[in-house]
Amino acid sequence: TTLALRSRDLHIGFYGAVMGLAGLGLTARAAAPVFPGVLKAPAYFTEPWTAAAVIALLVLLTAYGVKLARNPAAVREDFTDPALLGFCGALPVGMPLVAGGIGPYLPATASALWWAGCALLAAFQVWGGLRLLMGGVELARLNAGWFILMVGGIVVPGPGLALGHAAASHFFFGISASIAPVLAALLVYRAAVAAPLPEALRPTWFILLVPPSLIYANGLALFPGLQLL
Repeated sequence: TTLALRSRDLHIGFYGAVMGLAGLGLTARAAAPVFPGVLKAPAYFTEPWTAAAVIALLVLLTAYGVKLARNPAAVREDFTDPALLGFCGALPVGMPLVAGGIGPYLPATASALWWAGCALLAAFQVWGGLRLLMGGVELARLNAGWFILMVGGIVVPGPGLALGHAAASHFFFGISASIAPVLAALLVYRAAVAAPLPEALRPTWFILLVPPSLIYANGLALFPGLQLL
């Protein structure tokens, strides 16, 4: 009974830990040679974050599998409740980031994981987009967590380019970057006319700070000619 209760309470947003750990590892790895001969982060500082992301992904996948087996109604709620649906994107967004982390060690596994994450993200985005377009999401229940789901593709070019998937990286980045201003405008409108978010969800507003920087950074990686403008 205790296990059933714990699995039922497993929040889909916990996959955000995978995103954070993998992103930190990739960032530290990329920043290591910024000042060659002056400051270089050693592997024992950068790589443990990648290892932690892999462990977190495996643990959470197992735990969520238990939740699916024991509490399918709770899983259904994750994908139908507008307040939770945006956080479902944390899993497929985290997968390509982990793929980038393990790419230098297991390139074939990393490539498969990257494609799996991108395909899952695309499927979730279609589901979320249909819910929005069909009027299945009450404005007051919309929150900035939807950026993870609908705009999460802006993170895939970093590991995607390193794994040799340039064309697909352009595709996924383009879709998500195009959605970003529309969703941002909708959230601003929601903040102006709808009731305030529940207190537990108010920190999600900080998510709005992330897309502009990632769109800029990964946009330059995809379109290096823009640096000359």
